[in-house]
Amino acid sequence: MKYSEKLIFSLLLVLIPSMVLVAQNRIPETSGFGGYFLTGPGIFQIKSNLLVTGPPLTGNVGDPVINSVFEQAESNSSFAWPLAGELNYTFSASKTQIFFGNGLEDILRLDVPVGIGVRQQLKDSSMLTFRILTTPLKLKFWEDPYVENEEREKTKLNFQGIRFRWAKMFKTGFEFTTTIRKYNFDDERSGDWLISEGRLDPSEQPLLNRDGFVYRFRLLYQINLDQKHILRPAISYINDDHKGEAIANQGYLLKLNYLRRSQKFLFDADLRIGQRFASADHPVYDDRIDSFRFGAAVSAFIPIKFFDSNRWSIWISADYIAEDSQIDFFDSRLLGIMGGLMYRANRK
Repeated sequence: MKYSEKLIFSLLLVLIPSMVLVAQNRIPETSGFGGYFLTGPGIFQIKSNLLVTGPPLTGNVGDPVINSVFEQAESNSSFAWPLAGELNYTFSASKTQIFFGNGLEDILRLDVPVGIGVRQQLKDSSMLTFRILTTPLKLKFWEDPYVENEEREKTKLNFQGIRFRWAKMFKTGFEFTTTIRKYNFDDERSGDWLISEGRLDPSEQPLLNRDGFVYRFRLLYQINLDQKHILRPAISYINDDHKGEAIANQGYLLKLNYLRRSQKFLFDADLRIGQRFASADHPVYDDRIDSFRFGAAVSAFIPIKFFDSNRWSIWISADYIAEDSQIDFFDSRLLGIMGGLMYRANRK
């Protein structure tokens, strides 16, 4: 893997209930406010030499002291409390919707961007969505992850960006999404300790710089097998254009999503595999941080009546992600179990 933040941002599986998916693929017929809200407890077990913590985690999963930069990370657990939601307003006459909030597609990424944007349904029923992403709740990493036998210092990652989505392209099941975001660490000091120990040439330190831009391009096709069964195969191209060439990488991700829905429940299953290829050798290891990624997840949503309302659902999900690198230090694992309540206020 490139860095375990790539596992967090790119690999954590997305479980989107069909009622929200459908709402975002069409504009309601009536004007007014709508949206959804989702929350509940969870537990994560994470193995990473780089990540400290981030929403929805309530504790740290990174060890402040490591013995060697040539060893894998230890697994650590943390309680989690995810919070996702959106408030939108529909202008039915123009088929336009403005919205504010964070999306379900990000809730399991330990990355909770808050976005403001607009959706526009075109005459051919295709849907354009544009949003600006900000990160008020920031991920925390080690400012220099290569420190041995001393306590490492934390730093925050600013991860602003934009996302564009075109659904039902040309009256088909194709959907295209692109996301562009900028990495900016408050303190990027990768390699400082190794230089002080005489184990890294100062001229090689720029190769470790994690700041830069991240580009995601995804093409998805929705196959409606019948009214209850949906398949959604997708392919993504990823370009992590970091300033440090040893950290920069490119690769692909293949995803197959299966959706089973009825009036009594919704079942969602995901499978993903992918590879990344680094742009240059890492100066500490004299090897590239190429990696193979695998992930699987299942989730269920069950409608219930709560507070005399039929707008509620119980949800539960289980996720497993693994990333195996040519360099043990960058291997990562994640196991997460979450559940709770979702409330929908979508307009018809």
